Amino acid sequence: MTTEEVQRRLGPPDETMPFPLSGSTAWDYRYTDEWGYLVVYSITFGPDGRAASKFSWRINDGGDYGSR
Repeated sequence: MTTEEVQRRLGPPDETMPFPLSGSTAWDYRYTDEWGYLVVYSITFGPDGRAASKFSWRINDGGDYGSR
C-alpha cells in the first residue's frame, strides 16, 4: 500500500519518524484494543513510499484482570 492508501483507511498518523540513512519513514497509530490494552500499530514505508513492514505491540497491562 502507498502512504495515500494507508492515510485514506487509517487517517493521519499519531506520530511519524523519518530514518534518513535508509530513506524510510515509520507511521505510528495508537488505539485501545477490545481488551483495554493501549496498542501502537506501526507501518514503515520504504523510499518508494510503499509499506515495507508493519507490526503492533501493547504498551501497558490493560484490562482490570488484576483487581479481584
